[in-house]
Amino acid sequence: MINWGHNKAAKLFAATLFLFSLIIGLWFMKEASFDKGLLLAKRGKYIEAIDYLRPLAYLGDSTSQRLMADFYAYGWGVAKDEAEAQRWYDKLGAKKSGESQYFVGENYADGLGVDKDDMQADFWYRSAFERGYEPAKEKLGKK
Repeated sequence: MINWGHNKAAKLFAATLFLFSLIIGLWFMKEASFDKGLLLAKRGKYIEAIDYLRPLAYLGDSTSQRLMADFYAYGWGVAKDEAEAQRWYDKLGAKKSGESQYFVGENYADGLGVDKDDMQADFWYRSAFERGYEPAKEKLGKK
């Protein structure tokens, strides 16, 4: 039997095991929350979806941030607010993820939540491509 009170290695092991369990539990909760939010959004229950997705977006989840931006850009479950949509798109673009930057380029190319701006779209597509996101390659120079 381990004497937890006098063994530093045992205490460190117990603390590590506890933190690992906590992290795994939080990860599963995040995944369940995202899945529930996405399902609600697909069913058109945007207000309920936002309750699940907004906390994840604030924690930095890229897909949740994209969805929050779209909710505001289109007025799904919230009042249409292009400035708020742009704030979410900017958070997404700042991630240095090729896929995230590609989505920001799409918004500038189509004028979704932002003023249509081909130069900005090219900038974001180029950034996405430089980070290895291949779909951005076909968007470069197609204006």
